[in-house]
Amino acid sequence: MSLLFCFLHFFFHCFLT
Repeated sequence: MSLLFCFLHFFFHCFLT
């Protein structure tokens, strides 16, 4: 689940920026 969370976080950050 950690990997998924990391991926989600990265995606969100990219989208937010």
